[in-house]
Amino acid sequence: MIVLHSIEPTLKEGLMLTLSNARVVELRRYQLRSPAHVDVLHDLFERHLIAGQSAAGIQVGRLYRDVDAPEMFVWWRGFVGMPARRTALADFYDGPVWKEHRDVANETMIDSDDVLLLRWAAQSPSVEIGGRDNEYPAAATGIIRHLPQRDGGEIATRVATSLRARLGSRASILLTECSVNDFPRLPVRPEPTLVWHAPFPTAHQRDDAVAALSADAEWIDLISDACGDVETDIELLRLATISH
Repeated sequence: MIVLHSIEPTLKEGLMLTLSNARVVELRRYQLRSPAHVDVLHDLFERHLIAGQSAAGIQVGRLYRDVDAPEMFVWWRGFVGMPARRTALADFYDGPVWKEHRDVANETMIDSDDVLLLRWAAQSPSVEIGGRDNEYPAAATGIIRHLPQRDGGEIATRVATSLRARLGSRASILLTECSVNDFPRLPVRPEPTLVWHAPFPTAHQRDDAVAALSADAEWIDLISDACGDVETDIELLRLATISH
């Protein structure tokens, strides 16, 4: 009898984990008590929580503020795979860095449960999302929740093709990771979701792109047609990297 074992995906030797090669990605949106608390949490990340998560095997991406909701703290992080995610989260949240700083972090928050567990769509260019450099200090992110229960890859292909014609190769597409969330201490939203993310060199370019998409009848029709009769929840975020 042949026994098949589940093998955890691994990175090629010498290849560093980044968001672009992570097989599991989280988009996390926290509602904080005030815009000032965004700066407090950002400082805590920069001083302690990025390094602490990195030591546990978690790749933290860029930290964003929502331009239209400045009390929101938006960030990405990635993992090699689902078993690695479970191990890394346990190591970090049961470890000394989080235990030392969790009270200060939690005090900044009203809600931290708006979390999407995602994977790269096959059509994604797999460019770095939320990178740590300063080349792209602005970004636009679209979130389409409650997708119809059919092939998400088909919808992703249509959205990716349309977005790249409008925004260029920077647009990246992610879909809900269907694996069971095996670290239930941190809940994730269950509804089928598509996320697209596009970084921009300036806020002006981001705002022009968002305005153009919002007024583009062909783009709006594409999204409506892709979603069918399902009552979807569509958000378009204007994001800016957090700076002191």
